[in-house]
Amino acid sequence: MQARFVSLRGKKLASGNVSLYLNRQENGKHIKRYLDKSILSIETDENVKVRNQETIKRARTIADEADSLVQKEINGFTIAKKADVNLVTYIISKADEALEESGNKHGHYYTLQVLAKHISLYSGKNAKLQQVDKDYILGFISYLKIAKNFNYKRT
Repeated sequence: MQARFVSLRGKKLASGNVSLYLNRQENGKHIKRYLDKSILSIETDENVKVRNQETIKRARTIADEADSLVQKEINGFTIAKKADVNLVTYIISKADEALEESGNKHGHYYTLQVLAKHISLYSGKNAKLQQVDKDYILGFISYLKIAKNFNYKRT
């Protein structure tokens, strides 16, 4: 299991209640982000206990999402400004990376080149990554069912 980068913690208040916060360690420093409306009350009855459990559940979800975002960022799974990314250019750059790694044009490189060509024919050379959603994918699949097959010829 991979280490967490964001954890859920609590700080005891003078009243005896506990204020929940997210703790992220970055460059050797602890960064705290207190969560709005995430205070655990002293459990005086069953209603307070249930409310505290709901608060903890909600806070854990927020902490898990924050940790996931940090791990994606660290591992290179984020694309800056999704709206500005040209889909065809991005696919071609990935094809070039594949060719550089393998030196084989008849593998992953060619598949990505053909994908870029089909994307261009389907939605134009200026298609943006932000256009890609469920409807776009379903339309693209329909297009592929009738599209010309660009099988490569071995030389």
